[in-house]
Amino acid sequence: TFTRGDNYAAQTGLAITQGIGIDMRFSYDQLRNESTTTNGNTSISGLGKGTPFPELTLNISGLEKIPFFRKVANTVSFSSNFTPQHKTVWVNTPSNTTGEDDTKSFRPFIKVNVNWKNGMITSVQVNSLEGLKATFDPRTGQAYGRTKTYSRDLSITHTYSKRSGFRIPIWFLKNKELKNTIDLSISFTSRKSSTQAARGEITDFEDVDNSSSWSFEPKMTYSFSTRVRGGAHFTVGKNTSLRAGETKIKELSIDVNISIRGN
Repeated sequence: TFTRGDNYAAQTGLAITQGIGIDMRFSYDQLRNESTTTNGNTSISGLGKGTPFPELTLNISGLEKIPFFRKVANTVSFSSNFTPQHKTVWVNTPSNTTGEDDTKSFRPFIKVNVNWKNGMITSVQVNSLEGLKATFDPRTGQAYGRTKTYSRDLSITHTYSKRSGFRIPIWFLKNKELKNTIDLSISFTSRKSSTQAARGEITDFEDVDNSSSWSFEPKMTYSFSTRVRGGAHFTVGKNTSLRAGETKIKELSIDVNISIRGN
């Protein structure tokens, strides 16, 4: 048995302005396995049919200077990424293709981070993925079938943290200072995905599965001192699937931790 893998990558960046930059990355990977049969695969940064195209990442900072954010935010940033990939699977020789897989990933498609002047932090992210996978008869080159996949998800998170200390107003404990910390977060997530398939050379795709889900989760953790901690979170949501039907989610959790140490 013999296995060999080769990985090649090149990366560069371009600073358009002080707060705007683009990163580009190109990769080429190949794998070869030899035992009773010889097979392998190649993967390249590229669009359909292996047309070379690099991974692109856009980063923008300093958006807090925009009049809308100037008075309410300390920092605002934006980022976006596009990663195309073409993968080929072969048997016996690289020209004897048994499968192709093309993916176009935007992860993130949109991501915005905001640090507000009141100490709160907000993050919004949208991701997207499209894929087309085909399998072929290695002898004739005809398609066995093709599968299309698509997904998009959204996440919104808002957090706040407060740390402070106080002294107990009791005469024999007047020198006792307690440090308390409170962390609050609210998150919302949603996702939609679909899978379609076609047999042989048929051009019409049929639905295999469609699913969607969402959830909303407020969460709080509180530390009264280094020895007393607690928290609570509540989750509500729903999952819907063509195969599994509908499922509703409701969950409540409360926890208290007390550390007891002897002298």
